[in-house]
Amino acid sequence: MKYVVYIGEGCHDCHIVQGFIKENALDVDIVDVDKLEQPLAFDVFVRPALMRDDTLVAYGLDVIDHLNRVMIKS
Repeated sequence: MKYVVYIGEGCHDCHIVQGFIKENALDVDIVDVDKLEQPLAFDVFVRPALMRDDTLVAYGLDVIDHLNRVMIKS
């Protein structure tokens, strides 16, 4: 399944992760939880949060390390 990163307003690390994803043209969906019309079925307590198959994979700036390891250097 595809990776999804959940971000939010006023989140410094979210901007860094979002820039990394765009700069490297990674196939990762980016969802701003503060702009959703319908709430998620689960809570996102920390942002950015990288999910795959409904499982938290990484959060914070560790998202960049994970994506770099599995999507760029693989």
